[in-house]
Amino acid sequence: MRIDDSTRFQSHLSSLQNHASKALQYQTEISTGSRVNKPSDDPALYQLKDELEQRLEGLQTDQKSLSQQATRLNHYDSSLGSLAENVRKARSLVQRASNASSDATAIAGMRNEMDRLIDGSLSLLNSEEGGRYLFAGTRVETPPFQAQGGTSPVSAVSYQGDDRFPGVPLPGGRSLQLPLDGRSVTQTEGVDLLNTFIDLRNQLQGSVVDAEPAMSRLVKLENGLLQRRGEVGSATSYLSQLQSHLQAQELHTREQLAGNVETDLPQSITNLLQNQTAQQATFSVISRQAKLSLVDFLR
Repeated sequence: MRIDDSTRFQSHLSSLQNHASKALQYQTEISTGSRVNKPSDDPALYQLKDELEQRLEGLQTDQKSLSQQATRLNHYDSSLGSLAENVRKARSLVQRASNASSDATAIAGMRNEMDRLIDGSLSLLNSEEGGRYLFAGTRVETPPFQAQGGTSPVSAVSYQGDDRFPGVPLPGGRSLQLPLDGRSVTQTEGVDLLNTFIDLRNQLQGSVVDAEPAMSRLVKLENGLLQRRGEVGSATSYLSQLQSHLQAQELHTREQLAGNVETDLPQSITNLLQNQTAQQATFSVISRQAKLSLVDFLR
């Protein structure tokens, strides 16, 4: 009789341990939101979960990189737009100078304005983003444009960068190559932006501006800057399309995780409560059996 009691006790004890194991499983599912948290839960499903999570991490990394590159292109766009605006201001000065050649005071004011355009354009061309000079080609750690003497009025400017634009990185190791080095931005059809501005300023010192060739040079420069800006706009649009594609892939991957791996939270909570009830019932049976066995033994 005592052997039967021992057998039943071991059976109930095994059941109690099983309930405890299941309770831990359900609690883990509820806290992690996943039905598999270690290989032994389900080897195949655990491998699928690992693959999906790695894919999700890669997609998120690619999207972050694209967002950073889009920000960088926005800086290019803003700088190119400001440079084009400076060229338009220079055209307006040339038009005004051709109508005020005998007004020394007006010419002096225009000369000062031209100096400000030179200084402003030089600052734009030496602008940085993330500690890297935008218009330096691959020599991103050195200011690409250096003024002779270093102070205003600028008499000449030298380019210290190169013509090898580092490119806009894309997922998969690819990159977009754009003509955004300093030389490509400042030179159009043999016309140099800063040298043109300096030449116009010097002409204003003599109160004589040769308006027709000056306007022709400025129109070329503006068209060149607008072309560069259009290329940046196309690249930005392409990055936006890539981001949308990656977002769709991320959504699909998350849906796969949810459908294959994520726990049914309401069901897991119900299972936990049912398991706790069964565990308490088993514990009560063990307690009663232990008391009865003690009474039988004392008899």
